[in-house]
Amino acid sequence: MGVVIVHMVPCSGPEALQSTADNLCRMIERIGGQRDGVFCVDCETYFNTSMGRTQHVLHDSEHPASVFSLLESGLCLVADANFDSLMNKLTPQLFTTKMGTKVECKGPRYQVEDFVLKVGTVTIGTSARGLLVECEYQPCPVTASCWELMRELMESLLGVPLNQPGPYLALRMREIYTPVDTIQQYMEHFNVLRKSNPVQAVSAPASGQSGGQTNQNAQTPTSKG
Repeated sequence: MGVVIVHMVPCSGPEALQSTADNLCRMIERIGGQRDGVFCVDCETYFNTSMGRTQHVLHDSEHPASVFSLLESGLCLVADANFDSLMNKLTPQLFTTKMGTKVECKGPRYQVEDFVLKVGTVTIGTSARGLLVECEYQPCPVTASCWELMRELMESLLGVPLNQPGPYLALRMREIYTPVDTIQQYMEHFNVLRKSNPVQAVSAPASGQSGGQTNQNAQTPTSKG
């Protein structure tokens, strides 16, 4: 896989959220994006009743054979699909979950030359909470080597500047990118959205601010070298 950045697009409510998502999809198609199915990233949170600690279990449709377990310490463990069965067996004896707290980001997936773009609506239970855009540049495994190219595309789509990657990715710009880095970025955004109300405007983390308007003149950046 290549490098992925996940960006939150603030919206003022469910109607603005849907219209913004539709506009982004049209923009991606306008620059040559080919629809390539759908994607989903979900998160179920468990509470360890004996230790008083929280554990997040995430799935990413890009890696269907893996389950990601994110601990309070920030450590992310990667297991196979049998991990879900194990968690089910340990619930409710050791772990508990709250009804209606599962987070899911789902939407269309597009291929644009060397990029994969995804526009995902985030729901918590049955409530729509936000909109995330994922951008992957497939040829490059190091964020620092392709950040400017990815930023050019994202700024072109969103119509606003992206000053830097999110907090997690900013500390790992020169490291080899792995699927765990994508999971950590989604978790950053899920934590923000869990604290928001279904209809309140949500501000993006430090990766830059963007409003509900998209740039109608977006272009696919050209790789240099």
